[in-house]
Amino acid sequence: MFKNLTNTQKGIALALLGYSGFSISDASAKFLIGSYPVLLIVAYIMAAASIVLLLSSPWIGGFKKPAPGMARLHILRTIMNFLISVMIVYAFKNLQLTTAYTIVFAMPFIATLLAILIYREKVTAARWTALALGFTGVLIAMRPTGEGFDFALLLPLGAAFCLALKWIVSRSMQGESLFCMGFFPVAGTTAITLPLIWNDLQIPATEHFLLFVICGIGIATGVIALSIAYRSTPSAAVAPMHYSQMIWGLVFGYVIFSDLPDLWMMLGAAIIIGSGIYLIEKERSGF
Repeated sequence: MFKNLTNTQKGIALALLGYSGFSISDASAKFLIGSYPVLLIVAYIMAAASIVLLLSSPWIGGFKKPAPGMARLHILRTIMNFLISVMIVYAFKNLQLTTAYTIVFAMPFIATLLAILIYREKVTAARWTALALGFTGVLIAMRPTGEGFDFALLLPLGAAFCLALKWIVSRSMQGESLFCMGFFPVAGTTAITLPLIWNDLQIPATEHFLLFVICGIGIATGVIALSIAYRSTPSAAVAPMHYSQMIWGLVFGYVIFSDLPDLWMMLGAAIIIGSGIYLIEKERSGF
């Protein structure tokens, strides 16, 4: 059945698979937070994902020596991945899945601003409109004034910035294999995190071991599926699938954690998603 799909349909299907993998990993990590320190969760998840990526390497390009000048970009992406992982898991400790996702959805707008600053890309009225609407949605969701503001919301916002910077860096790494692009930041995050928790290492309980494995598989699936999708399909078709994570967040949040987002958060999410799709469509049409 998959073979009968067009390239665009395959890209969309892979993107949905990838973001689903990330969402399943997120829900599992949030469940584990009550039993383990955040850095230990990050270390074990990234270690499991590294193993899955290694096993998958023959099908995703295998290891290749980084091209000249690429090593420092891999290091920068690794640092960004470490910061993203830590901030996201800390965010899950303090926030609902849907709340964290809503703020992380600011990433496309931050990436657009960075592209304007770094690559001197053209700034159109449509772009400014999408950016203004997107950040308005973020402000509504975060409610920076009054009793409703939660400083934990700065964690997914920081993760969104690091995600945007990681995406900008990746644009300069055309030609690197899918395996190297996925494996280096994941394994690098493991290498950074393990020394920080060395004195607090513990063997996961039997009932939690499978969850760590599921987290690792989810991360690896997301990395592989999205890398293939973005390389084989126009980004305008793939990028909106990011917002499918809100559906997973609502389902997992309600079923597993009995969480329901409030009206302001959902309003902010609706504005962010709508303006994000508008921005992607305008980028596709060249306006």
